[in-house]
Amino acid sequence: MKTVHQHPDGSIFVRVDDTTYMDTPTNFESDFGYPLPALPEGMTERIYEQGRRHVLAGETADGVVTMGDEMPWPMGDQTIGNIQAGLNGQAARAAAEAAEKVALEPEFDMGGTTSEVIGS
Repeated sequence: MKTVHQHPDGSIFVRVDDTTYMDTPTNFESDFGYPLPALPEGMTERIYEQGRRHVLAGETADGVVTMGDEMPWPMGDQTIGNIQAGLNGQAARAAAEAAEKVALEPEFDMGGTTSEVIGS
């Protein structure tokens, strides 16, 4: 299944077969190079299944509201086609964040040799 899912908790999922990308909208924009459009007023979720359905959902005082949207959805198809680039961007960003964290950690020098420090 090939899907783009703007989840009610704010996460974005892109699924292609057995591969899944998941992150925040800010990180999605960094990883893919473009943002997904904001959901329409009152809508909290978008599910686009390539070639099958494009649904927006939300809740109002009257209950749950769902409505169809553009089909096919060019941005959804573009995002599905770019999943590997998004995953590569996510991995590069995570590696850079980890390297930055290590670089910011203070060096710890106990002085002397290991046996002197342990007291052997």
